[in-house]
Amino acid sequence: TLFRSIAEYESGSEAANAVQPPPDSAVNGFDAIGATQLALSPAAIERYESSAVLAAQAALSSAETRKALIGCTPTSTGDETCLRDFLRRFGRLAWRRPLSEAELNTWVTLGKSAATAYGDFYKGAEFAIAGLLQSPFFLYQVEVGEPDPEQPGRRRLTGHELATRLSFFLAGTSPSPELLPAGERGGLSTR
Repeated sequence: TLFRSIAEYESGSEAANAVQPPPDSAVNGFDAIGATQLALSPAAIERYESSAVLAAQAALSSAETRKALIGCTPTSTGDETCLRDFLRRFGRLAWRRPLSEAELNTWVTLGKSAATAYGDFYKGAEFAIAGLLQSPFFLYQVEVGEPDPEQPGRRRLTGHELATRLSFFLAGTSPSPELLPAGERGGLSTR
Protein backbone atom coordinates (compact mmCIF):
# COMPACT_ATOMS: atom_id res chain seq x y z
CA THR A 1 0.00 0.00 0.00
CA LEU A 2 2.90 2.37 0.66
CA PHE A 3 4.18 2.06 -2.90
CA ARG A 4 0.73 2.68 -4.28
CA SER A 5 0.05 5.62 -1.97
CA ILE A 6 3.25 7.53 -2.83
CA ALA A 7 2.85 6.72 -6.53
CA GLU A 8 -0.79 7.85 -6.51
CA TYR A 9 0.01 11.01 -4.55
CA GLU A 10 2.96 12.03 -6.69
CA SER A 11 1.95 11.06 -10.19
CA GLY A 12 -1.47 9.49 -10.38
CA SER A 13 -3.02 6.13 -10.87
CA GLU A 14 -0.76 5.11 -13.77
CA ALA A 15 2.25 4.86 -11.46
CA ALA A 16 0.18 3.31 -8.68
CA ASN A 17 -1.16 0.64 -11.02
CA ALA A 18 2.31 -0.19 -12.35
CA VAL A 19 3.71 -1.41 -9.04
CA GLN A 20 3.51 -4.92 -7.66
CA PRO A 21 5.33 -4.95 -4.32
CA PRO A 22 5.20 -8.06 -2.17
CA PRO A 23 2.37 -8.22 0.36
CA ASP A 24 3.08 -6.98 3.88
CA SER A 25 3.56 -9.73 6.45
CA ALA A 26 1.75 -9.31 9.75
CA VAL A 27 2.74 -10.78 13.10
CA ASN A 28 -0.02 -10.84 15.72
CA GLY A 29 -2.12 -8.77 13.33
CA PHE A 30 0.38 -5.90 12.95
CA ASP A 31 2.39 -5.16 9.81
CA ALA A 32 4.90 -3.08 11.78
CA ILE A 33 5.75 -6.05 14.00
CA GLY A 34 6.12 -8.26 10.94
CA ALA A 35 8.54 -5.76 9.41
CA THR A 36 10.74 -5.83 12.52
CA GLN A 37 10.79 -9.60 12.94
CA LEU A 38 10.73 -11.09 9.44
CA ALA A 39 13.48 -11.03 6.82
CA LEU A 40 12.77 -10.26 3.19
CA SER A 41 13.18 -13.12 0.73
CA PRO A 42 15.21 -12.59 -2.45
CA ALA A 43 11.93 -12.70 -4.41
CA ALA A 44 10.45 -9.93 -2.22
CA ILE A 45 13.54 -7.79 -2.73
CA GLU A 46 13.24 -8.26 -6.50
CA ARG A 47 9.56 -7.23 -6.37
CA TYR A 48 10.41 -4.08 -4.42
CA GLU A 49 13.12 -3.25 -6.94
CA SER A 50 10.93 -3.84 -9.97
CA SER A 51 8.06 -1.89 -8.38
CA ALA A 52 10.36 1.05 -7.68
CA VAL A 53 11.60 1.08 -11.27
CA LEU A 54 8.09 0.71 -12.69
CA ALA A 55 6.75 3.52 -10.49
CA ALA A 56 9.61 5.82 -11.52
CA GLN A 57 9.13 5.03 -15.21
CA ALA A 58 5.37 5.56 -15.04
CA ALA A 59 5.78 8.82 -13.10
CA LEU A 60 8.04 10.22 -15.82
CA SER A 61 6.26 8.69 -18.81
CA SER A 62 4.76 11.88 -20.19
CA ALA A 63 5.62 15.56 -20.39
CA GLU A 64 2.59 16.39 -18.24
CA THR A 65 3.51 14.05 -15.37
CA ARG A 66 7.18 15.05 -15.62
CA LYS A 67 6.32 18.71 -15.23
CA ALA A 68 4.00 18.07 -12.29
CA LEU A 69 6.44 15.76 -10.51
CA ILE A 70 9.79 17.44 -11.17
CA GLY A 71 8.51 20.97 -10.56
CA CYS A 72 11.16 22.66 -12.70
CA THR A 73 12.36 22.61 -16.28
CA PRO A 74 15.91 21.28 -16.56
CA THR A 75 18.24 23.56 -18.49
CA SER A 76 20.69 20.75 -19.33
CA THR A 77 21.19 17.01 -18.94
CA GLY A 78 23.11 17.59 -15.71
CA ASP A 79 21.00 20.45 -14.27
CA GLU A 80 21.99 19.97 -10.63
CA THR A 81 19.81 22.77 -9.27
CA CYS A 82 16.63 21.35 -10.78
CA LEU A 83 17.53 17.79 -9.73
CA ARG A 84 18.45 18.88 -6.20
CA ASP A 85 15.22 20.84 -5.73
CA PHE A 86 13.16 17.92 -7.00
CA LEU A 87 14.96 15.33 -4.85
CA ARG A 88 14.67 17.54 -1.77
CA ARG A 89 10.85 17.67 -2.21
CA PHE A 90 10.34 14.08 -3.36
CA GLY A 91 12.73 12.64 -0.76
CA ARG A 92 10.88 14.46 2.03
CA LEU A 93 7.58 12.93 0.92
CA ALA A 94 8.96 9.46 0.23
CA TRP A 95 10.99 9.18 3.42
CA ARG A 96 8.47 11.20 5.45
CA ARG A 97 11.26 13.48 6.65
CA PRO A 98 13.77 15.84 5.07
CA LEU A 99 16.89 14.24 3.65
CA SER A 100 20.14 15.28 5.31
CA GLU A 101 22.56 17.21 3.10
CA ALA A 102 24.77 14.10 2.87
CA GLU A 103 21.79 11.96 1.80
CA LEU A 104 20.66 14.58 -0.70
CA ASN A 105 24.18 14.84 -2.14
CA THR A 106 24.30 11.05 -2.58
CA TRP A 107 21.03 10.97 -4.54
CA VAL A 108 21.93 14.03 -6.61
CA THR A 109 25.26 12.40 -7.52
CA LEU A 110 23.47 9.20 -8.52
CA GLY A 111 20.91 11.11 -10.60
CA LYS A 112 23.56 13.21 -12.34
CA SER A 113 25.65 10.11 -13.11
CA ALA A 114 22.68 8.31 -14.66
CA ALA A 115 21.63 11.45 -16.57
CA THR A 116 25.13 11.78 -17.98
CA ALA A 117 25.38 8.09 -18.86
CA TYR A 118 22.02 8.14 -20.68
CA GLY A 119 22.23 11.71 -21.97
CA ASP A 120 18.81 12.40 -20.43
CA PHE A 121 17.97 14.44 -17.32
CA TYR A 122 14.77 12.47 -16.74
CA LYS A 123 16.59 9.13 -16.85
CA GLY A 124 18.75 10.46 -14.01
CA ALA A 125 15.63 11.47 -12.07
CA GLU A 126 14.17 8.01 -12.74
CA PHE A 127 17.21 6.27 -11.23
CA ALA A 128 17.08 8.55 -8.17
CA ILE A 129 13.34 7.97 -7.67
CA ALA A 130 13.77 4.21 -7.97
CA GLY A 131 16.61 4.29 -5.46
CA LEU A 132 14.67 6.37 -2.93
CA LEU A 133 11.72 3.96 -3.23
CA GLN A 134 13.95 0.96 -2.43
CA SER A 135 15.50 2.52 0.65
CA PRO A 136 14.68 1.21 4.13
CA PHE A 137 13.67 4.81 4.94
CA PHE A 138 10.83 4.42 2.44
CA LEU A 139 9.95 0.77 3.01
CA TYR A 140 9.92 0.93 6.82
CA GLN A 141 8.83 3.37 9.48
CA VAL A 142 12.25 4.22 10.84
CA GLU A 143 11.96 5.76 14.30
CA VAL A 144 15.18 6.96 15.90
CA GLY A 145 13.64 9.72 17.99
CA GLU A 146 15.29 12.66 19.66
CA PRO A 147 16.30 13.44 23.26
CA ASP A 148 13.28 14.29 25.41
CA PRO A 149 14.00 17.58 27.22
CA GLU A 150 11.31 16.81 29.81
CA GLN A 151 12.72 13.38 30.68
CA PRO A 152 16.54 13.32 30.51
CA GLY A 153 17.92 10.00 29.33
CA ARG A 154 14.75 9.18 27.35
CA ARG A 155 13.88 9.71 23.72
CA ARG A 156 10.65 10.83 22.08
CA LEU A 157 9.39 10.65 18.51
CA THR A 158 10.35 13.55 16.27
CA GLY A 159 7.58 15.54 14.62
CA HIS A 160 8.14 13.64 11.36
CA GLU A 161 8.01 10.29 13.12
CA LEU A 162 4.86 11.23 15.00
CA ALA A 163 3.15 12.44 11.81
CA THR A 164 4.11 9.17 10.11
CA ARG A 165 2.93 6.99 12.98
CA LEU A 166 -0.39 8.85 13.24
CA SER A 167 -0.99 8.70 9.51
CA PHE A 168 -0.27 5.00 9.15
CA PHE A 169 -2.29 4.17 12.26
CA LEU A 170 -5.32 6.24 11.33
CA ALA A 171 -5.26 6.26 7.51
CA GLY A 172 -2.97 3.40 6.54
CA THR A 173 -0.82 5.61 4.31
CA SER A 174 1.90 8.27 4.24
CA PRO A 175 1.28 11.61 5.97
CA SER A 176 -0.82 14.08 4.01
CA PRO A 177 0.56 17.38 2.73
CA GLU A 178 -0.99 19.00 5.83
CA LEU A 179 0.10 16.49 8.48
CA LEU A 180 3.83 16.30 7.70
CA PRO A 181 4.31 20.09 7.95
CA ALA A 182 2.33 20.10 11.21
CA GLY A 183 4.88 17.64 12.60
CA GLU A 184 7.74 19.77 11.29
CA ARG A 185 6.36 22.87 13.02
CA GLY A 186 6.00 21.02 16.33
CA GLY A 187 2.21 21.09 16.10
CA LEU A 188 1.95 17.40 17.02
CA SER A 189 4.26 17.60 20.05
CA THR A 190 2.00 19.46 22.43
CA ARG A 191 -0.83 18.09 24.48
